[in-house]
Amino acid sequence: MILLCQDAMSHMQVNVINDIPADFPSAADGISIHWHGFSMRGNEWYDGTGHIAQCPILPGANFTYYFQVSHTDDLRQAVW
Repeated sequence: MILLCQDAMSHMQVNVINDIPADFPSAADGISIHWHGFSMRGNEWYDGTGHIAQCPILPGANFTYYFQVSHTDDLRQAVW
């Protein structure tokens, strides 16, 4: 489940709750989000593959991403 909020200052807060069962193929090691189209200046660890750029979100756990959306981010590429 992903809960998304954006405030007036162009900050994005995304709470990811990993409800994927631990025995689901390829999900036992956890999940992470790659933010296509968003610049993560100052929060580079929020973007990428688990165990490389950030710790994965394990089954039953949650993680809240909070970052500022730049005016140069191409939001058309962010949603596909």
